[in-house]
Order: sequence, then structure tokens, then C-alpha cells
Amino acid sequence: MRRRGLLCLFAVVLGWIAPARIMPSTSGPDRWVFGVYAGWSRGLGWEFDWHYRSSISDRTSLQLHFGAYARYEISRLLGVQVDLNYQSGLNEWTFSYWNWPKTSGDDRFGITALSLQGVVHVYQIKRLRAYLQGGGGFSAGSWGEYGGFSGTYYHLLAGAGIKIGISAQDSHPALNLGGSLLHLINPLYGVVRTADYVRFQVGFEF
Repeated sequence: MRRRGLLCLFAVVLGWIAPARIMPSTSGPDRWVFGVYAGWSRGLGWEFDWHYRSSISDRTSLQLHFGAYARYEISRLLGVQVDLNYQSGLNEWTFSYWNWPKTSGDDRFGITALSLQGVVHVYQIKRLRAYLQGGGGFSAGSWGEYGGFSGTYYHLLAGAGIKIGISAQDSHPALNLGGSLLHLINPLYGVVRTADYVRFQVGFEF
């Protein structure tokens, strides 16, 4: 049910993006820019290591992710972007006890993130544009050692990438190759729990 709901949410986002790009803009050319992307992620630090206990060992790993965004370009160099992302993950576990048969398995989970970001294009030569981005927002999803992340929590984000224009006359449409570092913050029962992971993406901007 959760996966079906997320697919419906992304369908709504794409359904809003497509007409907005097809209809002529009254605020100037390329004032609104939209994009979709997908990629893979890698966890950093203790939250994503193997955890060994007397009978159960487990590890959390991140898998593929996909997302969509809408950006309002204040100028040719600066923009404000709203980003919606879904990150899939896997928790692998092994149960071993002296008088019980050894068993193992995995449990899948997901993290949904909504971010508000600033985007600065720092360099451009012909069809190539380099950019920096940063911001923060809210994440939701249950995962982590001892239930460390559940419900809704916060995240900070910083990243960089390049865009390669397909048309020689305009910067859009373009391929978007980038990466970002996410810092998750969950103030659980008065104790702040944090985790970090890097996200790589390949996308299309129009």
C-alpha cells in the first residue's frame, strides 16, 4: 500500500509538471524548470555497518532512489527548487543461537524526502553548466538500529553536479549528473539521532 501511494504521489507531480511546461509562460522564457531523476545511494557511518549481538546480527543498506523537482529561476545563476525523493533500502539480518537453526532474511523499507533547496550555477561553457545546491526539509520512513528513525524527521542536504544541454540554442532540455550528501536528524525522546548518506543521480531537466 505504501509503494502504491508513493507511485500515485509521483504521478500527481508529473501530471502537474507536464502541462506547466507545455503551456506558454507569462513570466519569461525558462523561468520554471522541471526535472526527473534516478540513481543509487550509499550509507556512511555506524547506522549502515553490521551490528553484532549475541543472537542477531543485522545491517542496513540503501538501494535505488528516484525523484522529481520544480525550480523557479530567479536569474540565470540562482534558483529556488522543491524536490521530492523516494529512497529504497534493505535491512539484512541473521539469527544464530546455540540450540536453534540458523536463519537469515531481509526487510525492505523506504524513505520519502521533501526538500527546499537553493541552486547556484557557478560555471558555464557552451552546453556545460556546473552547479552547487543546498537546503533542507523533512523525511519520513521507519528504519535504523533499535528503531532509531521513525515517523517524520529532518534532513540537511548539500550537493553539486553538471548539466549537459541537448540543444545548442538553449540550456534546456539537459542531462543532469550530480551527487549530494544528506544528513538526517531525528530528535527521538530527547536524544538526537543522526545518519549520513550520499546520493548519486542521473536525470533529465526540461
